[in-house]
Amino acid sequence: MIDGNGPDWASEYQAAFPVIDLARDPDDFRVTRQSKVTIGGLLVPVTPWDRSRLDKLYELYAGAFDYYRRGGHDPRGFGGLTATMQAMIERSAIRARFRDEVLLASEWISIDPRDYTVFEAPQVETPVVCIHTRPERCWFLGILKFESALGLSLGRMRVMRPTDKGMYPVKIRTNWRALTNKVKQEEVRDAYQRLIRQ
Repeated sequence: MIDGNGPDWASEYQAAFPVIDLARDPDDFRVTRQSKVTIGGLLVPVTPWDRSRLDKLYELYAGAFDYYRRGGHDPRGFGGLTATMQAMIERSAIRARFRDEVLLASEWISIDPRDYTVFEAPQVETPVVCIHTRPERCWFLGILKFESALGLSLGRMRVMRPTDKGMYPVKIRTNWRALTNKVKQEEVRDAYQRLIRQ
């Protein structure tokens, strides 16, 4: 207290802090946890056209990066890129110009979450990943190592050059809120399974 007036803000802050930290104790009254995980795996092209569209995206990334790094400003020459892709490449090219970095698009490309979609269907055991290339999208089967979580929010996806088997290694950054109370987890999982079986 300050001269007997007003609340003791320091003790209130200390009392509120453990509530804000959702990952501190999973066994107490808080039943959610905010976590960051990285999903790793492979993308398998559905058709040869999907492979060629993604390979073309590598070329467009490299060309746009070089163009913006040299100071260009007209995006009309890169019609195969979405506006989000162009903005992301332009920002990284400007940063690279001041840091004298080299282009990494020869090894991997980074795709914003607005430029890809992950589908799950009951008839398909693996998730289907759609990358929003232009003029047509490219489709992949995703062999991804992760368990589904409540509130999963997919972040930026990094797609590496294809292996000798024709598959693309991929990493996806995520944020998700998962139930940490084991009993509650089972209840929610059972309820979800009943819902999708109807």
